[in-house]
Amino acid sequence: MITEHPVRLFLTALVAVALGGCSYSDLKPQSSVWQGLKASSKKTLDEAPVSDAHWPEQTWWKAYGDRQLDDMVREALAGNPGVASAAARVRQAQALTGLNQAALAPRVDASFSDTRQRYSANGTAGGVSGTWQTLYQISLGVGYELDFWGKNRAALEGAIGRQRAADVDRYATTLMISSAMVQAYIELQKNYDQIDLAEQVLAQQQSILDLTHRRFAAELDSQVDIKQAQASIPASKATISALKEAVELDQNRLAALMGEGPDRGRSIRRPAIGQVEPFSIPSRLPAELLGRRPDVVAQRWRVEAAGHEIDVAKAGFYPNVNLAAT
Repeated sequence: MITEHPVRLFLTALVAVALGGCSYSDLKPQSSVWQGLKASSKKTLDEAPVSDAHWPEQTWWKAYGDRQLDDMVREALAGNPGVASAAARVRQAQALTGLNQAALAPRVDASFSDTRQRYSANGTAGGVSGTWQTLYQISLGVGYELDFWGKNRAALEGAIGRQRAADVDRYATTLMISSAMVQAYIELQKNYDQIDLAEQVLAQQQSILDLTHRRFAAELDSQVDIKQAQASIPASKATISALKEAVELDQNRLAALMGEGPDRGRSIRRPAIGQVEPFSIPSRLPAELLGRRPDVVAQRWRVEAAGHEIDVAKAGFYPNVNLAAT
C-alpha cells in the first residue's frame, strides 16, 4: 500500500495542473487582452507531452472511486461559508445587472392619493356644506431616456461583466474547496498507511527483542544485545502516536472544510481510494490552459467591465435627452 502514495500524490498534482478542466469554457471575453497571454506561454506549452484526453469533469474527484470522498466534497460545497459568501456576491451582481437593464426600457411612474376633508356648514360649497368628503387623485407618467451616447448600454455591459466575474469567482471557490478536500483526504489515507507500516516495524522489533531474550537465555547473546534490541522500540511507539495525532488533525481539517466541528471529523472512516486511472493532459493546452483557469477568466471579465465603466464616465460629460409624458 505504501508504494502507491507517490502515484496518488502525483495524480493529485496533475489534477491541480488541469484546474481549468472545471472552469467556464463558455465565458470568453472579446477584448484583445488574451492575445498577449497566449504569446507568452505558447512555446512552453507546445513542448508539453499531451494526449487526446478531454478536460476533467467538474466532479473530477469521482475518479478516485471513494463514495465517502464524494459525499464529503458535496457536503463541503453545500456547507462551506466561503461558497455561501461567493453565491451571495453572485446574487448581488445579478441584482445590479437587473437595475442597469431596467434603465434601457421606458419608465412608468404611477401614484395614488386620497384626502379626507370636512366642509364647513357655514361655507359656500353648496350641497356638500357640513359633510365629509373623500378626494381621490391618480397620476400616471411615462418617461424614456434616449441613450444617444451609449451610457446606459455601457453600464449594462459593465454590470454583466461584473456578474460573470462573480459567477466565475464562485466556481473558483468551489474548485479550491474540492481540491483542498481531496488533498486532505489523500493525506489522511497516507497517514493511515504509514501507521500500518510503523506497526509492522514495531512488531518486527518486538519479535527481534523476544528472540534476543531467548538467545540470551541460551547464553548466545549478551545484555548489550538486549539493550540494542530495546533501543528502537520507544521511537517506533512515538512515531505511531504522532501518526495517530496526524490522523485526528486530518479528520478535523476535513470537518472544518465541511463547515463542521470535531465530532464530524471523528465520524470519517478510513479512506478507501482504489486504483486510479492516470490523468492525461489534454491536447489543446496552448490555446486553453490559462484561458480556462477561473481566476484568469474572472480577471478578464473585470478588465472588460472596467472598460465599459470608462465609457459610462465619458458619456456622463454629454447632455441627456429624456422624453416624458404625464
